[in-house]
Amino acid sequence: MRLSLKVCCVLIVVGSLTSVGCESNNKGKIEGTKWTGELKESPGMWMRMEFATDGRLKMVISGQGVSKTITGKWKLSFGDYVEMSDLSEPLAGRTKHVEKISITGKTLVMTDTDVGGTSITFQKEI
Repeated sequence: MRLSLKVCCVLIVVGSLTSVGCESNNKGKIEGTKWTGELKESPGMWMRMEFATDGRLKMVISGQGVSKTITGKWKLSFGDYVEMSDLSEPLAGRTKHVEKISITGKTLVMTDTDVGGTSITFQKEI
């Protein structure tokens, strides 16, 4: 059975798009890191995020005499997106979120994928 040139070209293009679309911009930048950022909408409140190399996620929100720890899992998605799932308690009513995370040097910007697109800027802990 011979495939036409047209069919072969389509298969090559689809295969190329599939492999390119799954690449993460955060690979090698986020694994095993800790970040701290101030919550702009809540003055005096801070958030610390830890991305363990084994896929565990830990978020600590603290300030003004309050501290809350949320745990879960994280994994890289395509482009700048990171999936956070199995959260120990819901955030905005859900235990799974996909957030846009852009890392440049020692700065991480997490932008919520909600309608408002709220963002938090974090600094890398050493």
